[in-house]
Amino acid sequence: MVYILTVSHNRRATTVAFAEQLIKQSEQNFHLILVDDGSTDGTGDEVSNLLISHQLTLIRGNGKFYWGGGLHAGFQFLKHKRQLNPEDVVLICNDDIVFDSLFLEKGKSALERAGRDSLVHAVQVDTMLDSTHHGYHIDWKLGGYVITPAKTNINTLDTRALWLSLETFMALKGFYPRLLPHYCSDWEFTHRAYRRGYKLISDDSITIASDMHPKKKDQPQNVSSFSKAQEYYWKRKSPYDIYSIMVFALLSAPFPKNLGIFSNYAFKAMRIFSFVIYQDLRGGKISPE
Repeated sequence: MVYILTVSHNRRATTVAFAEQLIKQSEQNFHLILVDDGSTDGTGDEVSNLLISHQLTLIRGNGKFYWGGGLHAGFQFLKHKRQLNPEDVVLICNDDIVFDSLFLEKGKSALERAGRDSLVHAVQVDTMLDSTHHGYHIDWKLGGYVITPAKTNINTLDTRALWLSLETFMALKGFYPRLLPHYCSDWEFTHRAYRRGYKLISDDSITIASDMHPKKKDQPQNVSSFSKAQEYYWKRKSPYDIYSIMVFALLSAPFPKNLGIFSNYAFKAMRIFSFVIYQDLRGGKISPE
């Protein structure tokens, strides 16, 4: 059995297209766990109608799960599900990825080759830059960290298409939905697995297409007020959220580097907000760099 875990919020067309790809899979022994986080566009109902002859669990949220919280809700469902087979497989993935009809079959085979003490990610084809992406390597510094794309020596992965055994998923005990509800939740999860001795692998035999970049309209430009600064730098669903970086470093970096990184980003946040408030009082604008 492949348990497929994904989270959606008001993405009916995207999530339905994802479900349609599952119906076409050569491997049909799957159970989709869809966390519908407060959708008002009928996402969950339409997917339920589409997968009426397949195994589907629909977990409804109130719009405040976000990515990390939604994945943890899926973990909790599996944790309390009876008659689980530890030999089963979990696929954590975005609902906006594109894959072929052998995706589930090839993913199971890749995990079997890597070993059940592994986390295996598909190779990602960046649809914007026409490039491929495998994983990341984090190098922790005293006051910060450097994270670079890596094909080998991977110690961090995202969860766009992450395969792991059910036994491993249970052993890692899920996510931290209150501390990291959205951004960095996948980095923390996979880096925690790496620190506990699990292998992190990107397998060339499984590929997905995905837009890996925030939309241009989300880029911080001319942050001219305290509320705008909050939206860009202190909002859980902003890719520039300093809070998430601080918590990620505190949980993941070795001691005492984690304290140094946390303090450094806390000071950065104070500097940004102080300057924005100053500019706001003067009626000016700031373009944060």
